[in-house]
Amino acid sequence: MIKILFIVILIKYGGAIEDIKDVRCNQKIQFPLNQNEGFTEGVRGEDQNYYLQTYKRILKTNSEQQTLAIVDEADSSNYSCQRVVNHPDGVHVFSVCLEYGVKPYVSAYNCKDNICQQVGQTQQIWNCGDQFSKLEVIGNTFVVLNAQRDYPFYSNDQGRVMLMNYVLTEDTFYLKIPSYYLDFYFFGLINKIDIVDFSIHQYEEEGLQMIKMFLSDRDNGLLWVDCQLKQNQLIPTSKGRIELRPYIFMKPQQIFLTSRFISKNNNQYDILVASNNNDHHIVTVIFENDQVSQFFIKTSLNQYLDWHAMNRLDVYKSYFAITYWSPNNISAISIYKLSENSKNQALSTQPIYTILLTQQTYSVVFFGENNNQEIVLNYRSQNNEITQCKLS
Repeated sequence: MIKILFIVILIKYGGAIEDIKDVRCNQKIQFPLNQNEGFTEGVRGEDQNYYLQTYKRILKTNSEQQTLAIVDEADSSNYSCQRVVNHPDGVHVFSVCLEYGVKPYVSAYNCKDNICQQVGQTQQIWNCGDQFSKLEVIGNTFVVLNAQRDYPFYSNDQGRVMLMNYVLTEDTFYLKIPSYYLDFYFFGLINKIDIVDFSIHQYEEEGLQMIKMFLSDRDNGLLWVDCQLKQNQLIPTSKGRIELRPYIFMKPQQIFLTSRFISKNNNQYDILVASNNNDHHIVTVIFENDQVSQFFIKTSLNQYLDWHAMNRLDVYKSYFAITYWSPNNISAISIYKLSENSKNQALSTQPIYTILLTQQTYSVVFFGENNNQEIVLNYRSQNNEITQCKLS
């Protein structure tokens, strides 16, 4: 039986931010991009390197944002590149580009010794239609979000996650057909669900490589899937649902957006669950015998004014960055820091710093570390500019 613990969340707005002095956003790096090219994604690589995706290119940089290598992608005006994904081996990187803004294609690159060369041929991600917005790599499996995560305010009509195996060798790259569709059929539900995001945690248990996946259901909250990594491919073993909506006060038109893994302590997981309004919570989920035994809301992240949150955020160690948008298209990136001791976590958490940006049409936010191993936040401040903030 699932036990649900109720915790009263006390929201406190305003007030001084004591450690604001520890955030310095003064490192601005401009890149020689083409007019209206713009950054679309940024991710951490290995050894404090980054991969920056533009509509047409990938830039590999060091921790100081100095360019180490450039990948020129599809030269056709029919393609717009959207996502860059770092392979766990630290050598390969994947890029997803949309043909005519609709059909997703993925390319693989080998970036050894800062020389990036394409491996094999570009592959179309089949059975995705015009509903693609996220891809992650676990072993030889792509985890693909078949939904519009960036524009989730209209129903995706059964948004789902696909597990798709791939083959990557020194000179070959190709996709296989999806091995699993994580949708309402998979979960054995009568009613349709609309998955708009997912988060993955990989760990080892009794010599087995295990994966716990949390999926955001747009209307009801969270779903979860346990997988094993067998022969380097993801195989689901158990699944379930955590209905948060009955236990959270939700305003009209409010929806769940994001699930992000934070930490694991034995069979207890902390997950960031964000909505498009003022409900951004740390949810603790406890499992027993491969099933949820209880869950509760541990912490609430206070929003910036009454602005809506967008599904653009990053989580790194104890830091969070969430992007909010005003009705007149001004964005605010709020940075949060949670206690590393979960037992001492406050019920309500204010941002330690908020960055205001004027007339930003697209948000790129990602954490990393500089060459002094200090945590930094990187964000797109202009189409061709990345700003770096030192947080510690």
